[in-house]
Amino acid sequence: LNRKNRGCGALTHRDSVGLGDATRIATASRDFVVRVWNADDGREMAALKPFGKYIGSLQLSPDGERLVVASYDGTARSWNPVSGEIIELRGHTDDVNFADFSPDGRRIATASDDGSVRIWDAATGEKKQRLSLGRVAANRVTWRADGQRILVTTRDGLQSLDLVSQEKEFASTATTDTLPRCLTQEQRARFYLAPEPPAWCVDAGKWPYNTADWQHRMTTKQAGDSRPNRPQQP
Repeated sequence: LNRKNRGCGALTHRDSVGLGDATRIATASRDFVVRVWNADDGREMAALKPFGKYIGSLQLSPDGERLVVASYDGTARSWNPVSGEIIELRGHTDDVNFADFSPDGRRIATASDDGSVRIWDAATGEKKQRLSLGRVAANRVTWRADGQRILVTTRDGLQSLDLVSQEKEFASTATTDTLPRCLTQEQRARFYLAPEPPAWCVDAGKWPYNTADWQHRMTTKQAGDSRPNRPQQP
């Protein structure tokens, strides 16, 4: 596969990524199937099926030989469409939103709604690390070039995690300090984001969440009560 054309997020068969030799195309679809096609005549060459739920992401190994597929059935799978070998990555307890290979192709990182990022041995499927984000879902994970750090996208922002020391750092701190405002609920819906804003939008008093109602809602939620009604924006 051609890494510069890698997809992100849920793909349909209308979207495609090219394989390394430029003769094949891989697609993921809402029918829960990943397929590889002949780029010249459109003939289906291989299929990975079925997944139990929607596919979260389809990514490529650095050598162009394997695909890793994240699924909302709580698993990820590394697949060689030529040999047919499948390595299943099991252990998450909720949707797996994203999975990707490390720069050297020896590890796979997965991001899940269960509030964790997990690191797996790409050759065996053995879990190597579990990094907890608390109660915040991990939406996407990206490897740094050195393979030692990963960037994790969550509802509350971007976290940088060191895989050696396991130290966490909010990479978006500078941004949250300088942004004059946050997206409205309507804008968040337009970009398929969760309707509730990140906590820092409320804590920093960013418009349109700079109201007592939103402060009360977020305080109540952090205390473990999700029952209050959503406040109206000004």
